[in-house]
Amino acid sequence: MGGFGATDVVVAGGGMAGLCAAIAALEAGARVLLVEKGTRLGGSMALSGGIVWTFEDRRSLHAWIPDGDATLKDLV
Repeated sequence: MGGFGATDVVVAGGGMAGLCAAIAALEAGARVLLVEKGTRLGGSMALSGGIVWTFEDRRSLHAWIPDGDATLKDLV
């Protein structure tokens, strides 16, 4: 692999999900290769200033998303 050596896990994309997957694999002892097509890591999170949007309260979430798994919505 062009000097990269053996790789156990290849992560496609350096957005937040890819970075989290790479960290989880590293913590489990895997040799990880993360591939990002862009010029920076972080995906859209890098553009948000680190702010994660969510609902103000449980009632607002259920009003916006009336269907679905209530238990999962409560976790949000």
